[in-house]
Amino acid sequence: MKQKTQFTVFIAIGILMLGISPFTYSDPHAIREYVVNKITGTPPVMNGVYSETEWAGSEWTTGFYGLNNQSSNGSNQGNLIGLNYRWRALWDDNYLYFLYEAEMYDLPINGIAGNQIINPVENDDDTHSYSIGIGTNLEIFFEPNWQAGDGFNSDPPAFTNAGGNGVNDGYHVVWFPLDADPGYTENNEGVRNASHPTGPPFFSTSGAYNTTYLGGDWNPTFDPAEAAAQGALPMIAGALLHKTGAGYFSGEVYARPILEIAIPFSQLNPAWGIAERGNEGETNLTLVKDANGKYVKSGNEWLVNVCGYTDNYTAARGLTLVTWNNVIGGPFASYPRGKLIFTGETAVQEWMVMD
Repeated sequence: MKQKTQFTVFIAIGILMLGISPFTYSDPHAIREYVVNKITGTPPVMNGVYSETEWAGSEWTTGFYGLNNQSSNGSNQGNLIGLNYRWRALWDDNYLYFLYEAEMYDLPINGIAGNQIINPVENDDDTHSYSIGIGTNLEIFFEPNWQAGDGFNSDPPAFTNAGGNGVNDGYHVVWFPLDADPGYTENNEGVRNASHPTGPPFFSTSGAYNTTYLGGDWNPTFDPAEAAAQGALPMIAGALLHKTGAGYFSGEVYARPILEIAIPFSQLNPAWGIAERGNEGETNLTLVKDANGKYVKSGNEWLVNVCGYTDNYTAARGLTLVTWNNVIGGPFASYPRGKLIFTGETAVQEWMVMD
């Protein structure tokens, strides 16, 4: 199990011999790879509280970048950041499991917009949530069924504000880690599962072919009955703020939000709203079972990027957006994305358990 960036082998070995992480410098054209193992036995519980035991067989990523197209990032553009943003993943025959952890020095208040109007996030895809706290969030983009030559990942066309590069296929999941406004609103945190399918936490989801900002529809459900009616399994998620007890703008870490989410392969198809927005007859975003009844098999490659808008305290100091795979230009949705490489079954081994 390994995460790697496409650097020359002897350079990477030399750096490791010096005791320095291979991510202490940036290559703006590198496409990172994450090898995701298939699990056996019990999958990790999606409750926003993780342990090394339940996520054994996966490794943490390291080294997020400041997004390369934002003038507000200043010297952080395309450079590795000091904040502890990281993720890891596993899979089985039914789900792709993500664990995403961030570090924030404050959190936006749920419902307080710029004009101090109470307008809380109370449902999935509340559009006004994008204006809250300058959009502090955790985001995951992924494109199934990708193969070299299907798109422009290694050599994307130049981004233009006039129309984007028009090749941003994919699915998109966003969680806004919102603090409560006492007396008016509640934290945007909790567990979404069969016992509590309606939220909070609430998410924004979207997906489409050939759009700049992935503004198309994707409407996955957490409700087991709704999912079963379409022959699918439900989405499952746990998202908790994990506040540290520090004060706002104290200069200390205020929260370490954790998102655990299980994305069902059976909800990655047009039955859940994904639609073509251009004139390409693509199938990248539609998963179907093969002759052996499998949606995914070892050796499959997806494109993935894990990103986020930082908290207001961090943004005020010049770092607004962060991304795992460095985006050469354009929004998070743009290419290049990293590669998610599926590999075969991995039982829990003693060396993988690091409690």
